[in-house]
Amino acid sequence: MTYAHNVKTWWRGWRRFDEIDFREGWSADSLLWWLLYALNHGTRVLTGGAVVTWSRWFFLNRDKYRAAKFITRFLNHLDQDHGRKSADPLWRTIDTPWAARGAVVFWGIVGPLAVWGIAKAVTAAARFAWSLLT
Repeated sequence: MTYAHNVKTWWRGWRRFDEIDFREGWSADSLLWWLLYALNHGTRVLTGGAVVTWSRWFFLNRDKYRAAKFITRFLNHLDQDHGRKSADPLWRTIDTPWAARGAVVFWGIVGPLAVWGIAKAVTAAARFAWSLLT
């Protein structure tokens, strides 16, 4: 499998949702599924992975990488067996040889940006609340 194959499969997947056996509460028409597929599956594919959620990728690689094991344990703490309940890679796609490096680069950029964004939002909300009180 190649990077181009995975990207094409993910892109064509928008028309193949009828092939997916959804868990209860999920459907091909759900906005939540569309967001998950676009952002979660999409970023995993664009960083060299299979068409799979990040949580399932971390779960499948928990014995290989310490960071994946840590994130799997963290997600399982929030939702028991989170990674195990996530679906396997769609349409028999597999990781490219640089999937792990792509994950490190992606989370090395997105992780700090997410923390920064949350901190900015909390600070702005606190300033707004303070302005209402004074």
